[in-house]
Amino acid sequence: MIHLWGCLSSRGELNKDIWEIGQTCSRIMEIEEETKIGVTIPEFGETYELNEKVEMTHKIERKVSKTIKSEIIERLEKLKSEMNDMDQYVRQDVNNENLRDEDIFRINEKIKDLEQQILNVVEG
Repeated sequence: MIHLWGCLSSRGELNKDIWEIGQTCSRIMEIEEETKIGVTIPEFGETYELNEKVEMTHKIERKVSKTIKSEIIERLEKLKSEMNDMDQYVRQDVNNENLRDEDIFRINEKIKDLEQQILNVVEG
């Protein structure tokens, strides 16, 4: 049996990954037809040694204590808290009579950038 290493990228490029999976499946079918040898694809983090007997030599254990959904909710809660803190600090700065025009301009630009980032998340 022949073992191939394969995994999806962790971030984006889904269409490319799907195309590559299709190519890999086609190649697997070719190998099986040509050699009459079965092909398996290891799980993420598995390493095999090919001798007379196929042996797993290493496996990375993935410790995922949270689901992605709960992580997103926690991040949103943290962002809410940070937004409240930012609101207080910005209001104090804007009401500060000693603040220079350049500083106010800089704060305004950063808030615009933040607003754009939020829109990017909301709009996808």
